[in-house]
Amino acid sequence: MKCTSCQGEWTPPKNISLSKCPFCQVDILQMLNEQAQLLSTEVVLSNMLQVYGTGLLQNQQRLSAMISDLFSHDPKTKRLLLLSVQEKVPQQLIAIGNSDSSIRTTQTKAIQQL
Repeated sequence: MKCTSCQGEWTPPKNISLSKCPFCQVDILQMLNEQAQLLSTEVVLSNMLQVYGTGLLQNQQRLSAMISDLFSHDPKTKRLLLLSVQEKVPQQLIAIGNSDSSIRTTQTKAIQQL
């Protein structure tokens, strides 16, 4: 992960939430909030996973709260992402993540048609 404030780079420990940059102590969630208005949805979600790990996808309440905060400027995207969380799409994607690529493609298409 790279801090946009001090440009320090580090690998966040797995399954541990970081709230501040280990170098400059800038609030990471605030940093993500500022970036959310400028970056694409894919990049914001990728940054969330990079900072908080895939364990975040298992915590529906926390994931929903973060989506609500990060996408407050874009109600349409926020509503779509919250619906995806409610329908357990992140958990379904994790479940097929380790499958064979042909099976993964088939299962991903099935999820998209929901």
